Amino acid sequence: MKGNFYGASQGGRLAFELVLERILIPRMAIIVVGAFREVEKYREKIGDFPVQCALRFIVGAKDSFANETVKLHEMIREKGVDSRLKIYANIGHSFPEDFGEYLRKMLFY
Repeated sequence: MKGNFYGASQGGRLAFELVLERILIPRMAIIVVGAFREVEKYREKIGDFPVQCALRFIVGAKDSFANETVKLHEMIREKGVDSRLKIYANIGHSFPEDFGEYLRKMLFY
């Protein structure tokens, strides 16, 4: 897959796992409010992450998965992967209202 790949909640976690396992290697994976638990389990495999795939994480500060998403983002950045994290202060486990605008910015950066 050469384009972009998107996922939200459990679909976001699945999108990340598909890239991590090299089942899909898009140009960019955008994970919105990913349902991540116990991300330490990914640490070993992150070393083999396909570097040609950029990651974009979007999470709400009030989301119960926020802490694990931040940890995952930091682990990925430590391995040199192009990963960015956007935290929305006023949302929980839901899409941000300006998602369309954010998406346009990420796709044309």
